[in-house]
Amino acid sequence: HIPPGAETLEALRTRVGQVLDTLVADSGAQRTLVVAHGAVMRAAVSHVLDIPLKNLFQLKIDYAARVRFEVRNRVQLVMG
Repeated sequence: HIPPGAETLEALRTRVGQVLDTLVADSGAQRTLVVAHGAVMRAAVSHVLDIPLKNLFQLKIDYAARVRFEVRNRVQLVMG
């Protein structure tokens, strides 16, 4: 359920994906820290792994969780 006037999940994923793509393009070999809430982390994982929006909240991301991505030839999710 999305409250009236709230951002849609599609808009969230698009916005987060654009920011993530820009960070990857602009960061070079530097490490970048992004602090965000669970919905943004889910959107980032969904963008990187191309997970359908209908499955977005099946991603279990605990409070104070850490999600790490590495950029080599492409962006990869690193677990653990």
